[in-house]
Amino acid sequence: MEEKEGLAPPVEAVRTPEKEGLLSVAEVARKVGRSTHRIRRLLNTGKIEGEKRRRESKKKGFPWIWFTTEKAVSAHFSSVLTPREYGKRGGRPRKAAGAA
Repeated sequence: MEEKEGLAPPVEAVRTPEKEGLLSVAEVARKVGRSTHRIRRLLNTGKIEGEKRRRESKKKGFPWIWFTTEKAVSAHFSSVLTPREYGKRGGRPRKAAGAA
């Protein structure tokens, strides 16, 4: 195809997040049972893979929104050890049984 001046470039097919398996942060948070703030923070620090896209609607607010998969988020949270699992118990140490 020959490029001509003044013509708009051909529009590529826009893939929707549902077709790729990507979901918005709010949907993933609801399914995984975590807060949207925590998931967004992990996306911003690069601990979870995701994609930032422009909002389709012209609503008020920030024009970019994160998309990620439920699988990526659940894999991250299943790999993170709880304090009990990595040896920290928390709280004050108990006194010895004979000391009073």
